[in-house]
Parts: sequence; C-alpha cells; structure tokens
Amino acid sequence: MRQPTSGEVPIRGGVFQNFQGGTLYWTPTTGAHSVSGDFLRFYAGQGYENGFLGYPLTQEVPIRNGVFQVFQGGVLYWSPDVGAHSVSGSFRELYGQFGYENGELGYPRSQELRSRAGGVYQQYQGGVMYWSPEEAESGPHVVRSAILIEYGQAGWENGCLGYPLTSQYSYEGYSTVQEFQGGMIWAPPGEEPFVDLWPDESGYRMSGLYPRC
Repeated sequence: MRQPTSGEVPIRGGVFQNFQGGTLYWTPTTGAHSVSGDFLRFYAGQGYENGFLGYPLTQEVPIRNGVFQVFQGGVLYWSPDVGAHSVSGSFRELYGQFGYENGELGYPRSQELRSRAGGVYQQYQGGVMYWSPEEAESGPHVVRSAILIEYGQAGWENGCLGYPLTSQYSYEGYSTVQEFQGGMIWAPPGEEPFVDLWPDESGYRMSGLYPRC
C-alpha cells in the first residue's frame, strides 16, 4: 500500500483511507481490507462502497492464473486474459456449481448484460450464462460447447429458441440435449448439432413452449 495520501474519511457505515497503492476500507462488520489496481478501477466505476458490491470482505486471493476478491455484493475476478469482472447473485451460485474459475466455465469475460424481455446474460471463457424473468423459477442456465455454437447460429436468445430452460443433459446415452423456450438443441457425439423447434400447437403454447419467431 506504501504511503498514505489522505487521512481517514468517514463514509456510510465505516471509513476509508487512500494510499499510494490503493484504498483501505473498514467497517465494524467487515473489518479492514484494501482494494487496489484493476479491482479499484472497477470498484470506482460501480460507485465504490455505495454500488452493488458494497464493502470488501477479503483481500485479493491468488488463484490459477489470476486473483479474486470477495465483496458484500459479489466476487471480483481478474486474469491477464480477460481483465476484471464481477459475478454476483444467482449467477455466482451457478458458477460455483460449475467449479468457479477451475471448472468448465473458466473466468468471466463480461459483466451481466441486458437482453430481450428483461433477461440478462454473462459471458465466460467456456460458455454463456442466461437468466430470464419469464423463467425465473428455474434460475439461470449455462449454454456451452457445441450447443453454444448452434445456439449462436440460431440467433441466440433473440432467435426462435429464446432463452434456455434447462442445463445440458444426456438423453438416453444417445445425445447431449438442452431445452429452450422455442425448442431443443441436440448434439449427438460425432455429429453436427441441430435445432428441433417445438410444434406450434396449443398444448405446447399453454406450457410456454413455442418458437419465438
């Protein structure tokens, strides 16, 4: 942190102090933690402690090819390949199920981005995570691998398939499958993946299953 460049400054619920190498934050519930470098620049862009991240809960923690730091409102990740991005809320929970940065998703490549019908998505090195208010009960889902490529060719969430309804799963040992609002993507081993749209029939429509085009 080197030399201080300010005194302690009272802020909401705590204090901060600037140093040559970063900023030190303290609250009675979180203790004292510093934020510096790319994380401090990101933190500033989100409104510091008044933004969605709140106060830092840890120092930077070294991990495989990068670092992370936990805040009240999420976790900041950094690697030299993708820079600094946060993961929070239900996306963070699902990210954990995939093994965080050590799993198939790798590091986040973007922030959460708004999309059609109030949905959001976040890009990772190994896939894309989606959430839609229309499917809020099922939570977010990841689209990845060959199915992600086919999904992109079909127009992503703005195409006939709409948002994902499930994660990928194996269908009777024959094919990897993922269900979407508008149909399914099949990815049989050794074959090209393909889209199978739901029938445009009343029974399917009553269940919310119909092509979004």
